[in-house]
Amino acid sequence: MIVPRRTPGRAPLAALVLAAVALARPAIAAAQDGPPEPLPLDDIPFPAFEERLLSNGADLIVVPHDEQPYVTVNLVVRAGNAADPRNRAGVAAMVASLLNKGTDNRTALEIADATDHIGATLSAVAGDDWTSVVLGVVTSQLDAGLELLGDIVVNPGFPDEEIDQYRQQTVTGLQVQLGSPGFLASREFQQAVYGRHPYGLVPTPESIERIRRSDLIAYHLRHYKPTNALVVVAGDVTVDDIEARLNQALADWEPGPSRPPTYFDIPAREEKEIILVHRPESVQSTILVGQSAMKGDHEDWMPLNLGSRILGGSSTGRLFQVLREDKGWTYGSSTSAVRKRDLGYFLANAEVRSEVTDSALAELLNQVEIIRSEPVPGDELSDVQDYLIGSFPRTIETPQAIASQVMTYRLRGRSTEELVSYRDRVAAVAPEDIQGALVEHFDPERAVVVVVGDATRIRSNLTPFGRVRMVDAEGNQLTIDDVEVRDSDIAYDPSVLEPGIWRYRLMVQGRQVADMERVLGFATRDDERAMSLTSTIRVNNLTQVSEVFFSPRSFRPIANSFRLVTAEGQANWELEIDGERVTGRATATGRDETEIEREVVRGALLGEMDELVAWISELEEGQELRYPVVQAQSGRARTVTLRVRGNTEITVPAGTFEVVEVRFSGGEGSQRAYFTVERPRVLVRAESTGSPVTVELVEIPGG
Repeated sequence: MIVPRRTPGRAPLAALVLAAVALARPAIAAAQDGPPEPLPLDDIPFPAFEERLLSNGADLIVVPHDEQPYVTVNLVVRAGNAADPRNRAGVAAMVASLLNKGTDNRTALEIADATDHIGATLSAVAGDDWTSVVLGVVTSQLDAGLELLGDIVVNPGFPDEEIDQYRQQTVTGLQVQLGSPGFLASREFQQAVYGRHPYGLVPTPESIERIRRSDLIAYHLRHYKPTNALVVVAGDVTVDDIEARLNQALADWEPGPSRPPTYFDIPAREEKEIILVHRPESVQSTILVGQSAMKGDHEDWMPLNLGSRILGGSSTGRLFQVLREDKGWTYGSSTSAVRKRDLGYFLANAEVRSEVTDSALAELLNQVEIIRSEPVPGDELSDVQDYLIGSFPRTIETPQAIASQVMTYRLRGRSTEELVSYRDRVAAVAPEDIQGALVEHFDPERAVVVVVGDATRIRSNLTPFGRVRMVDAEGNQLTIDDVEVRDSDIAYDPSVLEPGIWRYRLMVQGRQVADMERVLGFATRDDERAMSLTSTIRVNNLTQVSEVFFSPRSFRPIANSFRLVTAEGQANWELEIDGERVTGRATATGRDETEIEREVVRGALLGEMDELVAWISELEEGQELRYPVVQAQSGRARTVTLRVRGNTEITVPAGTFEVVEVRFSGGEGSQRAYFTVERPRVLVRAESTGSPVTVELVEIPGG
């Protein structure tokens, strides 16, 4: 057991920290020319903490501090996302989020009312390696708070209605995240680096949909054991008193064996792996370059962390100075050394304009190679060391901060003596230590490189760095044919189309937010008989109307228009296509008119004609169709890929339908859509990547 140093008397903790900061700074002699030699580091009067073992086998760490009548209790279970079942990523997070949503003794509302009544906070969150259940409460209500804490940890009920609500919210959130380049880059990096290792598991809408109440119960029974727990208490308590109170509050928590996560080997990599996430129409590229590192208790973490800070830890880092200040390619670039219980990773990142993606990547790799091949100059190293040493007292400024630090060290299998000696260990790092750690743990020639951007603009510029593997926003593999815009000779037969009116509702998390009406009919356009599909969305003060005209015989596109009207103004796009040339204009309130004129490939379609392809085509499971579609705002053509996934049954307000599931990718995004089996097919339901909105059929012609 660690015997921590104790401070004499009861001096306020804040005063001790301020005194430690003052002692760590060298005195400035007025009569001396130049900066004085730094003084030796004085001991920080490290605040006292004690360790005990609860009667049920849980470890206990207590940081007493009676300046304020407040107590924080962090009950940590040594299991997190890394312990998720392989085909149900997201279980740990769901268990944590639902702990205070109902127990065997209380409903979610009763828990919330009881928490509010005593002025407490009660929450839980799952990380990769552990789950924290945190109670914050005034000292006078400590017993009531501990009783609530014990109830949600020991007796969670996981009510079905709460599971359904959590699932719906989480799936919606994940769908929205698919529109974030940072999320896409992080997901691909994590999966490429870790493979089958638990850290490579990433929740998806599909994995969340698979989770059932039985999965939550099994996870809780397996991992929420007192012998697998660490309780960290900070605030206005004595060690003996809080030990007795916790033994009473957690008396029903029965000991038992727990199953640690299985850490599989990570993929071996002999060369750079370059992953390009295609994000159509993106004008920026998000770049990640990194590699797995060592376990959390490895001695090289300190020099690796200092090297990371020198390379890109702040605005003074080399990457920031070169990529932003010197080149002007980015608003910011940074690096991080991410420590975990098992294998962590080293990561460098930047967001740059599309046209300089290759230049920025080359310079980033160059800066990594420089810091690996040349010792860090003494002034750069001392600047980082001085910052870490000087700011360390702030990391133990409050009892809660001390408790958090001690907890983290203990959970990663490190001695708390390392925490006490932190400043000495920072000061002891030499330039050769940093160089050695980077050479050992980060080889850019074996790194994972993830770039999120428009593949049609940047792919060819990435090939000199190595073989490029392309995926879409959902992680599906893409080929050159999927992204390169080429002539199309597909012959369409629109003769099956029949005029009609279909009504839909737009839903977000089970709540209707707007109505949509779609009208298919005949029209005259420039003295030419045409067919048109008009889609109108109305919500509050917003109206959006899109209309596409095409030949009812050959499906040849004629024109496309879009109008958005709000209380603040309106925007319009109008496009016409004649052979292999598209012309048009875009206007918006308060902006100058933009003229559009450009050549397009043969066979390009307009607007919502990409969806109409599914209405009129013969579709078989596994079939793929690729065709160019002109984007309304820019007039540029993009390749849309239609993939047929197979038949299923789906229920919407208009009824229950046998449908064919189709995935659209490319164009202005990705979409999962369900169409009636018989031609002309009708859209029954649609979900777009990066959007929380779901479209559902409400009424069909004659319905």
